[in-house]
Amino acid sequence: MRFVSSIFFTLAIALIGCPFVYAQEVPAQMTYCGIELQFTPAARQRVQEHVQKITASPRYFNEMVKRACTFLPFVEEAFDKMDVPHDLKYLVIQESSLRATAVSPSKAVGFWQFKIGTAKEVGLRVDDEIDERMHIYRASEGAAIYLSKANYNFDNWVYSLLAYREGPTGALAYVNRENFGKQKMTIEEDVHPYIIKALAHKIAYQAAIEKN
Repeated sequence: MRFVSSIFFTLAIALIGCPFVYAQEVPAQMTYCGIELQFTPAARQRVQEHVQKITASPRYFNEMVKRACTFLPFVEEAFDKMDVPHDLKYLVIQESSLRATAVSPSKAVGFWQFKIGTAKEVGLRVDDEIDERMHIYRASEGAAIYLSKANYNFDNWVYSLLAYREGPTGALAYVNRENFGKQKMTIEEDVHPYIIKALAHKIAYQAAIEKN
């Protein structure tokens, strides 16, 4: 009995420092970057499925929450300089799992997964001595510049985040021009997967991060 009691005591102590993972239900509508989003049932199901993937492993999820609590304040500070909505900060988790040394198959590097050319376009230093793509604040400044420029063209932050994935020209194939400048929009079933993932990341992580 003493051994069993010891196990329960150890588990209790361990759980005190861990964020609690619970089922996150996707609402029928939500506000994202100041835009009121209405989900069709099928689109809502797609987001829900991705939220479940994000939270499937409590150990991984809790580790990401801890990393987010360390790094996201720097992202928020960089975003504030460019008036970029904080809802977009969850993209850095989506892009790199908050790992400075993350490298994609296409050779994108760092927290925000910039390729060399794009990094230099947004003012980051990348050379043999310094690679600011691996610096959370500087890379976030670069991401804020990129997202802000995209929003200048689309006047819609949801489409701006898509431009982060597809590029401003590539994103045009997936946008509805009627939503430019609108404060309300419907998320349809066939919306780009990157948008689905971005919304799922906010829903999955927001409450846990704010609680911690």
